[in-house]
Amino acid sequence: MENLTIFYLSVYFRYQLVLLLFNFCLISSAISQNCPYNIDFETGTFNGWNCYIGTVTDVGTTNIITLSTSLPLFGRHTMCSTYPGDGLDPT
Repeated sequence: MENLTIFYLSVYFRYQLVLLLFNFCLISSAISQNCPYNIDFETGTFNGWNCYIGTVTDVGTTNIITLSTSLPLFGRHTMCSTYPGDGLDPT
């Protein structure tokens, strides 16, 4: 009789686990986010992006990186065409 009780408890907990996982899948698929504006540069501009400029200095064996926001600067933030890359991509 004791083995039968353990079997039924085991089946019950398996059922509960499957139900829990099923509910988790339903909830997680219902929670989604939209992609940020212009994430793949579809407008051909830097709209929606933050550009940064900065410097790197070394102090002993540690690199110190200093960044600050900037408008897109020619030569640093350059939008290249897909092919041939406006001559900037060597591959």
